[in-house]
Amino acid sequence: MSKTSTDGVTPSLKRCINIVLPHLDTILAMLSVGHTRTATAKAVGIKPWNFLSVLREGKASRGRCHDILKSVLSAEGKAQVNLEAIVIADAQVNVKSAQWLLARRFRLKERHEPDIEVLRKLDYNKLDQEEIKLRMLEQKLRLLTETKGEDLNGEGWRSLMAEATEANKRIKSLH
Repeated sequence: MSKTSTDGVTPSLKRCINIVLPHLDTILAMLSVGHTRTATAKAVGIKPWNFLSVLREGKASRGRCHDILKSVLSAEGKAQVNLEAIVIADAQVNVKSAQWLLARRFRLKERHEPDIEVLRKLDYNKLDQEEIKLRMLEQKLRLLTETKGEDLNGEGWRSLMAEATEANKRIKSLH
């Protein structure tokens, strides 16, 4: 079977291929800038199920449908690279727009759950952080309890704050 052959496909699929082929350049151009398959099919005036059935057949067997599927995947890959660049650049300034685009355009097909060891390490890290915060608070309490009320004039407060800052630096260096 040659690459352009449509032998072995149903008459309805042949009709779908004949509907899609005249619009293929426009479809690929729209997909390469980030439009969805459904929106692209509607924009060129074909029914989305016609276009999607051609792509489904392209996954199942070789031939013209497979060539169309490869072209569509290539165009979508270009769009994904461009849109990811936009998301990365915009995420530095505006998190909401990045979240919006990611939530709507690149839906995850599978949800990847983290391994139990990864979760355990995250919990240990959080526990270490809380212990360090507790040590920092203990140091501040020690400084405050060791200082007498009459020593807390302007210079006394400055020295107390300097000691607290040093204690913070020491504790943070431990982490």
